[in-house]
Amino acid sequence: MQDILVFNFARLLTKDQIQIQSNGFQMKLGVGAAYATPFSDILLIQDNNSTNSFTNSPAGRFNTLFATNATAGKSNEAVGLVFYDAGVAILTSSVFSSTFNGATDCVMNDTAKDMEEVLVSSSISHSCDAFRRRVDNISFNNTTELNSTIYFCRAGHNEFNYSSNPTYTTGSKLRVKTIKTDDPVSFITTVGLYSPNNELLAVGKLSEPLRKDPTQPFTLRVRLDY
Repeated sequence: MQDILVFNFARLLTKDQIQIQSNGFQMKLGVGAAYATPFSDILLIQDNNSTNSFTNSPAGRFNTLFATNATAGKSNEAVGLVFYDAGVAILTSSVFSSTFNGATDCVMNDTAKDMEEVLVSSSISHSCDAFRRRVDNISFNNTTELNSTIYFCRAGHNEFNYSSNPTYTTGSKLRVKTIKTDDPVSFITTVGLYSPNNELLAVGKLSEPLRKDPTQPFTLRVRLDY
């Protein structure tokens, strides 16, 4: 491919990657020769059978994009690449030539320039406008990768029976009980995950406070998603 069109999809759309599935990435381009009627002829571009044919590379997993257009008698003609992990698609500018529409080269702007002329004589913004005018539809599914770690936080029978909440004091003294023979009572509402340097890294809130006193230990299961 001598002249190419690069589509760098926003991370907001691709998330962690473009999902790899059979014909999962599809692009429909208007290849009608006339500037006024770009969608009089449609070129379908997709990654055929991507679940079995993708390739691993230092740039991530990628696959070939193939074009089909009955008007030009084209079926599964290689026209570019899609990089799933990077969220990037690359097309040859030849998709707007007579090779893929069976007529003449597509007129890309109101000054009657074809794609090759637009790329070498116009600004980047004008080249982008010329292409966007011929995009009928682009579809793919994205993928979000979630990692989970499970932590078990144990509170022994003689731990966390007193609260650090300022409202747990009266007269500047801890209010743990009114009768000295009673057990101290607290209510657990929050779990904190700390680093080896005692730095707070994550906080988990309980759905409701848990009563804690010396008569019973607790083990809380905390799941951290990232």
